Amino acid sequence: MGHNKEQPTDYMSTKAFVAGLAGILQVPPETVTADYKLDSGNWDSVAVLATIALIDEQYNITVPAKDLVSCGSVKQLLDLIMARLAAMLQSND
Repeated sequence: MGHNKEQPTDYMSTKAFVAGLAGILQVPPETVTADYKLDSGNWDSVAVLATIALIDEQYNITVPAKDLVSCGSVKQLLDLIMARLAAMLQSND
């Protein structure tokens, strides 16, 4: 079985990312769902920078701050990460 390019990451890495994001936002991990509105927590410039570091650590990619601040929900944030990963995989083909 080959690597599925539709899903460049797995559930565990997403779960670890969400747990890290919850820590950054200072909220319980179980409250950070796909629909969680980033502006309902501590989504400030420090959180954005910490999230950039978390994304780099978890996925080995860099996402510009301007792209992060345009995300309104955790789902949009994860979609952004997945799109960046997919683009990276395609450029490596």
